[in-house]
Amino acid sequence: MWAIDAFVHVLEGTRERRRRRVADAELAEALPLAVDLVAVAVGAGASFLQALDLAARWAPTVAAQRFEAVRQRIVLGAALPDALSAELSVAPALAPFVTAVVPALRLGAPLAPLLRTVGTEMRAAQVRAAMTRARAVSVRLIFPLVVLVLPAFALLTVVPALVAGWRSI
Repeated sequence: MWAIDAFVHVLEGTRERRRRRVADAELAEALPLAVDLVAVAVGAGASFLQALDLAARWAPTVAAQRFEAVRQRIVLGAALPDALSAELSVAPALAPFVTAVVPALRLGAPLAPLLRTVGTEMRAAQVRAAMTRARAVSVRLIFPLVVLVLPAFALLTVVPALVAGWRSI
């Protein structure tokens, strides 16, 4: 009985890790657009908090939820840099955004150029990840080639030749 419980526990842990990985990937995909929305709002004269609120309203759902969570922490009394840093532990995909914005908020540095740079770097990271996945396709195609195509080729070409040669003996 304990073996079944252990198996179920391991299976649940695996599912939870996969769910987290998928959620992080979705957030990483949606984040460049959300960062661009924040950058446009800050560049137009909105405060960073107003920009987060606008981004939470118009960004893709996954990123909007993270920005809304930051806004809720601020409403409950957390400082803006602390609220952003706390959200980093929940969503690791926010790391480039948070590590760039928190020091700028604490030091009073201009945010608009910084946010444009962060958005550009996030899009470049997405392109690199897509290229890495594209390179892995050729490696993954080797398995069907070796397991399906080559045995079929041997079955359709080599075996009939062997059978014909065997019959002539």
